[in-house]
Amino acid sequence: MKKLSYDAVPGSKSIAQRALICAALCKAPTILKNVPDGDDVKTLIQALRQCGVKITSLDETTIQVVPPKIFSLRESMFQVGHGGTPLRFLISFLGLVPGEKTIDGSDRLRQRPISSFIHSLKNAGADIDSEELPLTIKEYSVSSDITLDATESSQFLSSVLLSGTALGVEKVTVTGKIISSSYIHLTQKILADFGVTVEKTETGFFLSGTYSSPEEYFIEPDWANAGYLIGAALLQKKEIFIPHLSLDSSQPDARIFPVLKTMGATAEEVENGLQISAKEKIQSPGNIDCELFPDSAQTLAVLAAFCENETTILTGLYTLPFKECDRLKALSSELSKMGIQTEITSDSITIHGGIPNSATIETYNDHRMAMAFGMVQVYLPDLKIKNSEVVSKSFPGFWKVLDSLNIQTKKYFVIGDPVVHSLSPELYRAVFQDLKIDASFEKQTVFSNELEKFIFQVRSDDKIQGLAITAPLKKSAALLVDNIVGESARSLQNINTLWKEGGKLLGTNTDVDGIKNVLSKHIFPGAKILLLGAGDTAESTLQSLLDHDGEVIISNRTPERAEILAQKFSVKTTDFSSLEKNTSPDIFISTLPFGCEPEVSDAWIGEIKTVFCVGYGKTLPPLLSQAKRLDCNIITGGDFLLAQWEKQFMFLFGEKPSVKMAKQILATHTPLTQ
Repeated sequence: MKKLSYDAVPGSKSIAQRALICAALCKAPTILKNVPDGDDVKTLIQALRQCGVKITSLDETTIQVVPPKIFSLRESMFQVGHGGTPLRFLISFLGLVPGEKTIDGSDRLRQRPISSFIHSLKNAGADIDSEELPLTIKEYSVSSDITLDATESSQFLSSVLLSGTALGVEKVTVTGKIISSSYIHLTQKILADFGVTVEKTETGFFLSGTYSSPEEYFIEPDWANAGYLIGAALLQKKEIFIPHLSLDSSQPDARIFPVLKTMGATAEEVENGLQISAKEKIQSPGNIDCELFPDSAQTLAVLAAFCENETTILTGLYTLPFKECDRLKALSSELSKMGIQTEITSDSITIHGGIPNSATIETYNDHRMAMAFGMVQVYLPDLKIKNSEVVSKSFPGFWKVLDSLNIQTKKYFVIGDPVVHSLSPELYRAVFQDLKIDASFEKQTVFSNELEKFIFQVRSDDKIQGLAITAPLKKSAALLVDNIVGESARSLQNINTLWKEGGKLLGTNTDVDGIKNVLSKHIFPGAKILLLGAGDTAESTLQSLLDHDGEVIISNRTPERAEILAQKFSVKTTDFSSLEKNTSPDIFISTLPFGCEPEVSDAWIGEIKTVFCVGYGKTLPPLLSQAKRLDCNIITGGDFLLAQWEKQFMFLFGEKPSVKMAKQILATHTPLTQ
C-alpha cells in the first residue's frame, strides 16, 4: 500500500478561504494549519495584507492571522487573476476597508457572472461603481436586511454571509433556488467555528453572534483534490493511504466518495486518515446528479471513460460552463481525442465508456481539467497535459504526488495506421490485472514515415519494453530491427511483435504461429489449400504453410500481387473472378478484410472441409455463415486473433496468459469457435 506524506493532499481551498475571511474579522489572532499553497489562497492572503491584516508563515503549511484594530488600505489595486472565489469574497469584505479600491481579474474571470450579485449589494447600499470588472469599491455599509439572488453562484451568498455581521447584516432574503447549496452548508459550519450563527429560514438566513477566534484551526485535506488520487488508485487497482482525510467531512466534494464506491473503490477509516483500495474493474455509476459537488464532475467523467461498454450520465452541471472554462465542452472535446464518445447538454454530460487512448490534452487554463485528465497518466503514461502548471491554482504539488503513485515500470504499445480498432490493449490490460503485472498497454498511431524514429525511441526509452505492430508497418519493421530471433530480416518478411533483450531489439511474427495453431486441427498431409488475398496476412499464411506437402493456390483481385507472392513461395495462382472453375479445395482461407469475401455457390463450398476467414467483426462474415450452414468446419478471425495473441504474450512476457479471460473479452467483440 502506498502511504502518502502527511501533507500530500493540501488543505481544502474552499475551507481555507472562508477561514481566512473569518480570521481577519476576529479581534484575536488565529493560527491556521494545513493551509494550501494554491493561487487562490495566495491571492486572498495578499489581498488581506493590503487591508492591514498581518499574516505570517510559521512553517510551510501554517500561518498566523493577526487582524488589525482598524482596517487600513496599504495598496488600492487588487488583482485576483483567475480567482473567482477570492473575487466574490472580497467584493463584500472590501466594503469594510476605508478608501477607494479597484479589483480586477483575468479575461476569463471578466466573463464569469457577478452582475446580479453587485446589483443586490448596490440595492442594499453598497458603493460599487459598476456591475462588471474592473470594479471600484468604496467603504460602505448596507441595510440590515438584504435581498440576494443566488441562482447564478452560491459564492454570492457565501460572500455576504462571511462578512455580513461585520457589515451590519442581520437578515438575508434569498430569491430563486440556491445553486450548489452544499457550499452554503460549508460556509455556515465555518462561521459557527468562528462564533457566528447563520440560521436557515423559509426565505433566507438570520445572522447573529460575534467573530471569535478558535486560536488554532485545522483545514481538512481538499476532497476534490483527493478525488484525483483515489481515481488514480482505481485506474491502477492499487491501495493508498491519505492522511487526515475523513468520510465524515462537511466539504461538498466528499460526496464524490459514494459514487467512487459504486465504481469500485473501498475505504476504511483508520487512525489519522483514510485507507483506499480498489476492485479489479471500474464500473459505471450510472446516472449521477452532481449539483452538490460540481467541482468533482470532471473526475467522474474521466473515470467513466474507462467503464467499457457502459454509459454514465452526469447531471446538475449547469454551473460548469461558467467556471475557469466551459468545462462541459472541454470535457467532451478532450475525451473525444482519447476515442471516447460523449454528448452534452446545458447541464449534463453523457459518457460512453470504452478503451481510451493516449492523447495531448488541452487544459484551457483550468486546474481541474489538468488534474482530472492528469490522473490518467498512472494508466496511460504517454498521455500529455498542456499547460500543466495550471494546477498551481489549487494543488501545486499535484504532479509530484501523482508521480509517487505511478509505480508502473513497463510500457507496451500496439502501433500502426490505423490502430484505433485494435483489441490488443483490452486483452493485455485484463491479463495484467490477473497476473498482477505492473505495466501499461496503449494504442499509438504511427505513420509509415515515422516508424524509424519511433523504433529508435523504443530502443532508448528504458520504460518501453515491447510493441505489437499492425499493418502496414510489419514489413518495414522487419528491416529496422537489430536482430531477429531465429531468422534473418531477409527471410522473416514481416514483424508483428518487437521486444528488447540484452540491449538489442528482437522481433518475430506471431501471425505465422497463430495461423499454424488454428489450422493444426484441420490440416492434413496432401490437403489442397486455396488462399485469397495478397497482403501481409496472406504472406504470413504462406510462411506457415512452407512445410506443407499439398497443393497451395493463391488468388487476389489484383492478379499481379498474387503472382509476386506465388513466385516468392513457389505456389500456383488462379483467377479470382472464376474460383468455382477449380475443384473445391480441402481448406479455403480468406485473408481479405471482414465482409469482403466473394460470393460462391453452396454446391462448390459444400465440398470444402474447412473454411477460415481471418477478418473479424461482431458477426460471422457471410462466407463463414454459409460454410457453417453447410456443415463445413469454420475458423473465425477471433480464433486466429486469440491464437496469435497468446503466442505474442508468451514472447513478450515469457509466461502463458489466461486464455480463458482473453476468450471472454474477445467473445464480446467477435465470434469464437474454440
